[in-house]
Amino acid sequence: MILNKLTLSRFRNYREAKLDFSGGKNIILGNNAQGKTNLLESVFFLSCARSFRAKKEIQLILFGENTAKIDAEIETFERRLNVEIELSCFQKRRILVNGLPEKKLSDYVGLVKTILFSPDDLNMIKEGPRERRRFIDIALSQLKPKYLRLLSEHGKILAHKNKIIKSGDTRQESKQMLDVFNVKLSGVYSEIIAYRARFVEELNRNAALVFKDISTGKDGIEALYKTDSAVSEDLLDTQKNTLLIYEHLNKKSAIEREIGQCLIGAHRDDIEIKINGKCAKIFASQGQIRSAVLAMKFAERDIFKNHTGENPILLLDDVLSELDGARRDYLLGNIGEGQVFITSCENVLSRISGGKVFCVENGIISEEG
Repeated sequence: MILNKLTLSRFRNYREAKLDFSGGKNIILGNNAQGKTNLLESVFFLSCARSFRAKKEIQLILFGENTAKIDAEIETFERRLNVEIELSCFQKRRILVNGLPEKKLSDYVGLVKTILFSPDDLNMIKEGPRERRRFIDIALSQLKPKYLRLLSEHGKILAHKNKIIKSGDTRQESKQMLDVFNVKLSGVYSEIIAYRARFVEELNRNAALVFKDISTGKDGIEALYKTDSAVSEDLLDTQKNTLLIYEHLNKKSAIEREIGQCLIGAHRDDIEIKINGKCAKIFASQGQIRSAVLAMKFAERDIFKNHTGENPILLLDDVLSELDGARRDYLLGNIGEGQVFITSCENVLSRISGGKVFCVENGIISEEG
């Protein structure tokens, strides 16, 4: 998968930028706060229709303007796609593929596949479950269109259920409605569990190989999927797990009413990362944590390649300054095939050959000879 051309209009601090990229390496150089990350943010938005740092889309629009636009030419499996994304302060985003509007987000996400590695990812292991769930949710949403639809449905069910719980309504009608949502939640959650279990199993297998390579065989890594205690050992048995989750929901109903929130669902899952058999969050050194995240990102790329037959677009946002020499060399030495975008404040040209180099200064980007 290759992003050939990108045009940004009033996006972040870019009033107008037209770029032709290399199908291999693209180095984005510049000082801090000039727009390097904004450029990668626009590419990431092409894949997920969301920002990896802004909470509201309005933040992506150039200050003082009402609209922004991302226009891209993408090559995938010898096909060329023209993607246009229009953002507005006054209406919902608009996505067009080859001139035709996409009505459902779940039909679009995954058309452009990216993997982002940013300094924030280095905190993934030390921080809470939310960051680790976000990691697998972004990956699976790009790989499996149905997964994104399940997540959306899960969110809606949870919102309805929490509204009833928080209301304190104990009438029979309210109890019956809660039961309806528990039935729906059980089915959707069991399917999400199956998707996540398969992904974590594959992640575990691939990350172990990369981590062993980084540590020159000294250390081992293991990723364990942590889900609801009521679920059977066979995480892929959705029929059985639907019944078990429903029973558990009924047992927890009194406690949920007491504290005013739903205690069971995909929003409670986690991935435990172990290094040499010990919980990485508690026992791992900073160097081991950086190696673990690096291994997970490379494993994610391998999973994408295995499932789709082509490399995703790799986005490396200023991570070189966060890695020590050995891990930096490993990263640059194992980028391999596929298109990659690397932002950096320092000149990394001596470490990378081929591709194109761009310089960013105050929202103006130019290609270097």
